Amino acid sequence: KWKFRAVTGRLGGGGPGEFPYTHGAQYNLPFAKSKTADWKNGAGPWFGSWGEVARALELPTGAHPGDPLATGYPESPTGYWGNLMPALSYAVDQGAEGAAEAWRRVSAARNFPALARRFDDQPVWGVAPR
Repeated sequence: KWKFRAVTGRLGGGGPGEFPYTHGAQYNLPFAKSKTADWKNGAGPWFGSWGEVARALELPTGAHPGDPLATGYPESPTGYWGNLMPALSYAVDQGAEGAAEAWRRVSAARNFPALARRFDDQPVWGVAPR
């Protein structure tokens, strides 16, 4: 369940320590504060929170219930949001920490119904929690 953090961490709510779910479908995310991080020995330096990651990307660190999904082609079933749905759904099904809350935030976004409808025609990534 540890690996699910890469999914649920990017789908946070509001606050300086959280990554806003509205921008969760990023193609690339930095995990280290330096391009010369010590990956081999695990010494970093690493970001201390998902909010720090959001600030490194110059993203807002606030998101409110119902805010629309933003980056990553939010209404395309083959876009980054579509690709994220299986991982998020599996995280929910496996009981990963924060996954159910992340699903509630994403599925309550005001433009999520448009994405969900498009899975009817292109269902490859249209996976939802059981």
